Amino acid sequence: MSFLPQTNVFFSSREVFFEVFFEEKRKSGRKLDRTMSNVPASLKGLVPYLKHAAQLKRHDPIMSYYCNCYAVQKGIELRSAKPDEENKRFLFGLMDELERDKASLGEKLKEPGMQAEYVQRFGFKVFLLADDEDRAGNATKTTAR
Repeated sequence: MSFLPQTNVFFSSREVFFEVFFEEKRKSGRKLDRTMSNVPASLKGLVPYLKHAAQLKRHDPIMSYYCNCYAVQKGIELRSAKPDEENKRFLFGLMDELERDKASLGEKLKEPGMQAEYVQRFGFKVFLLADDEDRAGNATKTTAR
């Protein structure tokens, strides 16, 4: 079962991808670490998804929404293994954020059957950018992330 919404919106600009995945990581790494400090210890496995969601928020709010949805899905799985009040509060807060994002994205999330295609296209474009950077001889540690 997946909590991810459905959409048919996709990116066409390579520059946006480059900025999101290479520049934004360099610029905001410290800030993202501070925002992840309130994640309960038993849910630390969610941090990578939450970081990506935070990085994508400005450039691709739909993909950010999907990252947060996946984090909630995984958080529910982790919480069922070790239920406690702190985990519950954190996940409810994240779900509230998802509801706000869902309301602001509106119609972009309502296309049936397109969520997997959107995420696949996004992943493919990110791979192509990293591949192009690698082939140009400009690959760094950030490219691999």
